[in-house]
Amino acid sequence: MSAIIFGIAPTIVTLTFSGGNSGMNAAFLRSLIILPGIYTAVLIKKIPLKVSRAELKDLILCIGVGQGITSVLLSGSYDFIPVSVATPVHFVYPVAAAVLGRMLWREKLNKAKLLALALCAAGVVCFFEKDGAIAWQGIGMALISGFTFAFYLQYLGRSSLAEMPLLKLLFYTNLISCAVAGIVCAACRSITFSLTAGAWANMILASLMISVTGTVLLQFGTRIIGGLTSAICSTFEPIFSVLCGVIVLGESVSTIKLLGSVLILLSILCITL
Repeated sequence: MSAIIFGIAPTIVTLTFSGGNSGMNAAFLRSLIILPGIYTAVLIKKIPLKVSRAELKDLILCIGVGQGITSVLLSGSYDFIPVSVATPVHFVYPVAAAVLGRMLWREKLNKAKLLALALCAAGVVCFFEKDGAIAWQGIGMALISGFTFAFYLQYLGRSSLAEMPLLKLLFYTNLISCAVAGIVCAACRSITFSLTAGAWANMILASLMISVTGTVLLQFGTRIIGGLTSAICSTFEPIFSVLCGVIVLGESVSTIKLLGSVLILLSILCITL
């Protein structure tokens, strides 16, 4: 479900660009918008927000690097390349998760996962179609975001955050992500609140989808099935990104992209059957 939500949300974010928004500013606003509501829910549930030293370290590493920087890089890449290009590039993260898991935590890869990774990698490559000039700055941002997100998925289940109440973790995820995005936007002088009513409406919708529903489902799922399996399952996302591009933005879908979608679906079957 998180893959479906994360696949649809970028298209909604891009709809705000014509209303005065930008990719990096969207990363800042989407966490800022939802913070008051999450904080209110924490107060109602009477969940203590105090964290231990171990939790503070894990929040800085896992959320600051894995979520905050990922959000800024991926959303920022939308300013240079289309979502239909940025999302597949970002999806090097299942392969990156496998590499990081093997290098940092000596995670074993069985034959099913190796086959799934191969199919996933082949499927993602199918989304790379050269349509005119390539903005390598955007490609680079989306590519690095894949590695930082892979670190987030692998680190989350192994850290003290795995035992933190989901609502408390959601609050700190958005607080830290908002701070990271805000610092970057301030440095780039790209913070703006001058959006049209339509852009604000789409931004609020995207915030609810990404910063609440999608994030909670992903964090909950990662706790259960682990970082690598979660990363592979999340490769449904580019499929829904393409569908949204066709339905909402009127983009065309080539045969090679359809092949990529089939390969990604097969990679999911390898680890679920």
